[in-house]
Amino acid sequence: MSMAAEGYDVRLVIDASGTDSPMVLQATIANLTQRGVHVQGWINTACELQADSANEDTAKGLLDIYDAHNPPWALLSLIQKTYAAEMGKQ
Repeated sequence: MSMAAEGYDVRLVIDASGTDSPMVLQATIANLTQRGVHVQGWINTACELQADSANEDTAKGLLDIYDAHNPPWALLSLIQKTYAAEMGKQ
């Protein structure tokens, strides 16, 4: 929090917080955001680190992580891959 007070862009990946108490989680988020810390999830953080889907060095790995940890994304990814494969046959 002191770095946020000094003007640094401080981010917390809330999914990695480790608490199982909704009340503690909400109090922590409120406390941190009031002090200028940006609270976000791991997917947001991964997207920021990726920066651009044209960054081919890391894009495939990031998509593999999404597929493994985000079932709705995995389904959309499978549909897209199947569609692309079918279109390639025509």
